Amino acid sequence: MVATRVVVAENQGHFGGGIGIDDASLVSIENALLVGNTSREGGGSGYGGGIYVGTTGTVQLSQLTVVGNENGEGGGIDFRYQTGTFEIANSIVAYNTCDSSSMGCGMYAKSNTTIGYVDVFGNEDQYGTSSGVNGGADYSAGTSGNLEEDPLFVSWKSGADWASQDLRLQSVAEGFPADSPCIDAGHPKTRDVDGTTADMGYYGGEEAP
Repeated sequence: MVATRVVVAENQGHFGGGIGIDDASLVSIENALLVGNTSREGGGSGYGGGIYVGTTGTVQLSQLTVVGNENGEGGGIDFRYQTGTFEIANSIVAYNTCDSSSMGCGMYAKSNTTIGYVDVFGNEDQYGTSSGVNGGADYSAGTSGNLEEDPLFVSWKSGADWASQDLRLQSVAEGFPADSPCIDAGHPKTRDVDGTTADMGYYGGEEAP
């Protein structure tokens, strides 16, 4: 399955409030916006507020903005049952919530996960404890192009209707006091439509909307 330019907002599920991936040999998702989804369908604790991945195949995600999703475990993305190859790059995972900081409110990802050029910021549990990436994945800010910095969206308010949010990145060129750290911060071999290094997130890359 290949999906490009996808918006998934304010949905409910159990294994993936926004997107659930299971029993697939190859999945590629590029330029996707996942905002305000929850995996608490029917109450209780679900998996992957934004995305749930549980397959033996290959899953490749790039140019994603995963923001304001909520669940019990893996608030933004839950890769805990992925036994194949998983890669995520050039993406922003921010302001997602889950029950406990040990459950990966940004991402719950195992050691078979490759995370590069991803900004993980502002993800918290129900007690306000910061929780970025848990589960054994090799992730740390300052390596492999990864960040833990405020992405500086044009506008973001937790709990607001997703259609009223503007998740583009602030830039000096558009009158803001500073550029988002996610501008030109993608993998150096990827490009925006203007030929510069790709911005992180939904609005970056060659397939940007």
